[in-house]
Amino acid sequence: MSRRPVPVPSLRSRAAVLLAVAALATLVHLVAPPAPASAVGDAPTPQSFLPRAPMRMADTRQQNAPLGPGESRVFSVPVASVGTGPAGTDGYAMNITAVGATQATHLTVYPFQNGAVAPNASFVNLRPGETRATFTMVKTVPSVYGDHFAIRNNSGTVHVVIDVFGYVGPTNQPQELVAVPPTRLVDTRLGQGATRLGPGQAVTVTATDVPGATAVLVNTTAVQPSTETHLTTWRAGDALPDTSSVNARAGEVTPNTVLTRVDAQGRFSIRNNSGQTDVVVDLIGVMRQGTGPKVGLITPVRILDTRTGGPVGPGGVRNVLPTAGAGVPDDLQGALLSVTLVGPAAPTHLTTWTYGGAMPVASTVNAGAGQTAANLTLVRVHDLTKLVSVANNAGSTHIVVDIVGWTR
Repeated sequence: MSRRPVPVPSLRSRAAVLLAVAALATLVHLVAPPAPASAVGDAPTPQSFLPRAPMRMADTRQQNAPLGPGESRVFSVPVASVGTGPAGTDGYAMNITAVGATQATHLTVYPFQNGAVAPNASFVNLRPGETRATFTMVKTVPSVYGDHFAIRNNSGTVHVVIDVFGYVGPTNQPQELVAVPPTRLVDTRLGQGATRLGPGQAVTVTATDVPGATAVLVNTTAVQPSTETHLTTWRAGDALPDTSSVNARAGEVTPNTVLTRVDAQGRFSIRNNSGQTDVVVDLIGVMRQGTGPKVGLITPVRILDTRTGGPVGPGGVRNVLPTAGAGVPDDLQGALLSVTLVGPAAPTHLTTWTYGGAMPVASTVNAGAGQTAANLTLVRVHDLTKLVSVANNAGSTHIVVDIVGWTR
């Protein structure tokens, strides 16, 4: 999104033979290292995703116990807190906030079991002293004590704060998660849906054309706040939770995907904590009761890394094949992707969408010149080729894409 989205030419529909050629060309850009042992095998059985009110699960600041360099720390979700037992839960949706990194670093989140090695993937990328939140969905390993996952810190020391927003597992009321074409709901820079938010100010957002929705996935971006701040997102009418959705530095553009429950009218609220900030909100997924697409979570697998082949220029597009990841079925409908901007030459943003369609006015991840930033997104794949497109807005940049799950 940088300052304001500038559409690039959309991909035109092609005949089937050209689709096949495009798919073949895409493989040139795919770099998938051997999957870790825990990722190899058949695709997991997809299950319903159950949203819940935000719950703070862990905060290493309370014990003054930051993660050290190269440390992998195991965390356990107490099963009683999410209303299911360890025998059925496959994973969780959570916001992981890294606080006060002493060096430039990145965090990797993965399912923990004895002997497990952190996969070649990153979810939170940080500069020294930075606080940044990233939404992710992580596969967990059950035990009698809870459902386990691990977080690995690459360099220096850093605190982590973990907020849980829901789980993937069995339920008597099946829920479907549908990837939708990105739709802009709010852009306070243009007066769309709201105006620039002041300190402590909240706005109610209505997700349009989502009948029966119980929750939505939205990419929420804080745009050039006047001071360091955070945004909190929650269901309209509920009490303000003690959680954060987006953490942003003064003058920067910071996105994060947010899972939020909505009321019967499809409404949710966003509150700014400090100073003044613009906010942009893009709808990317809808959750409702039904027997449609369910969620499958896997150990993260890298499916694109342009650092091995050359950066992507302004307006450049890469087509990514999610089925290149181990444990991903050929008949998937949507892909849960962690998309990372690496060292762009100028402030820029990436947009992801279904291959073959028009590029939407939406952003997936934003970064300033020289920064590295990641964000999770849900993208519907092309029905025939299963491809997803990723476009760079400005300058040149490297792009890294990891797949963490899918819907079908």
